[in-house]
Amino acid sequence: MGESKIHNKGFYNWTFLFVVIVAIILVNIISSFVYKRFDMTEDQRYSLSSGTVNFLNNTDNFKSRLNIKIYLDGNLPAELSHFKNAIEDKLKEFKQHAGNKIEYQFIDPKVGTEREQQELFQQIFAEGKGILPMDLVYMKDGSQSQMMLWPGAIIHYDGKLQSVQLLPGSKSGRPFQLNGMSQTIENSINNLEYMLVSALRRATQESKPRVAFL
Repeated sequence: MGESKIHNKGFYNWTFLFVVIVAIILVNIISSFVYKRFDMTEDQRYSLSSGTVNFLNNTDNFKSRLNIKIYLDGNLPAELSHFKNAIEDKLKEFKQHAGNKIEYQFIDPKVGTEREQQELFQQIFAEGKGILPMDLVYMKDGSQSQMMLWPGAIIHYDGKLQSVQLLPGSKSGRPFQLNGMSQTIENSINNLEYMLVSALRRATQESKPRVAFL
């Protein structure tokens, strides 16, 4: 009798463990398809504004699919990885409302041959009408390193291109120091919704208003 109780107890323990494991797997699978972030701040600073939600929900604003290419990927310092994650979180929220009308991808512009990189740089820069580059100096493994970034995005919509600068470009010969950019990065994170939605509105605007002088 005692052995039977021990056997049953062991069976129930293993069954419970199996159920827990299956539940964890299911939660991970579901969470990979469904994105939801809860804003617990009093002023709802991390929630989309009603104007943004209305714009994204209105399918008339998107006659065709809109693609956003963000040129911020690869081996980034921790501060910029945090910034990249903030961009992706915001775009995931956009897709909750706009669905497949908005697609996005992160691109590492330093991938490819030197010639391919230079060609891409010229396309992104677009003679100063696109994204401005940022030269950045930072410490890595106890020594100073420098890298060039293209901290922005290009929006492709209905054959048109619209650029959005997410972090400021640097002047020639005057690189930014990463250890002095924490406030700049934080300000950009706080303004992400405004910068992105403003660019989306410009990209999807069918006709620009004209002012006539009589």
